[in-house]
Amino acid sequence: MGGLYGNPFGNQGEFWRQVRPGDGDSEQEARNAAGGRPGAGGPGGTGAPGGGGAAGGGSGTQIVRWVYKRGSSRYAFVFDRFSRVVQIEAVGMNDSRPKTRRAISFGSSFSSVIKAYIEPDSYELIGDTVIVRFLANDRVAFRMQRLRPNGTHVVTGIVVAAAAQ
Repeated sequence: MGGLYGNPFGNQGEFWRQVRPGDGDSEQEARNAAGGRPGAGGPGGTGAPGGGGAAGGGSGTQIVRWVYKRGSSRYAFVFDRFSRVVQIEAVGMNDSRPKTRRAISFGSSFSSVIKAYIEPDSYELIGDTVIVRFLANDRVAFRMQRLRPNGTHVVTGIVVAAAAQ
C-alpha cells in the first residue's frame, strides 16, 4: 500500500499535487495537465479544479480530485484514471457525520484514535498540529489540532484511502 495522494491536510488555499509522488511528473506539469472544473458539485458546493498526470499522456498516475465545501468543512473525492474512488478526505470541525468504521469523527481525542487504531505507521508534529497515519493495515490518516491554548489535540481531518489494486 502506497501513501496518500497529494497532501490532503495542506493549506486549503494551495493547489494540490495531482500525481503520486515519485512518478517523475513535476508539480508544474500537474498544474498544467488536462482536466478542468468538474462543475457545480450539487448540494455540497462547487467543484475544485481537477487535474491529471503530465500533459500528452505521460507515465504518471492520473487522478482527479473533486472538492466540495459545505459550511466550514471540505470534502474531497480522489478518482483514478479508471474513475474508481481511491481516496476520500474530510477536513473541518462542525459536521458530525464523517466517521471511520472505528467511530472516529471530527472532535475525537488523540487518545480515542490511539485506542481505536493502536500503533501508528508514522506521525508528524507541525506546531500545534499532529498528523497520524495508519496506512499499512487500516488505510486511514488523521490530522489533529490543538484548538485551545493548553487544550488536547482533536481530530480535524480524516483521510481514507482505498485498498491497493
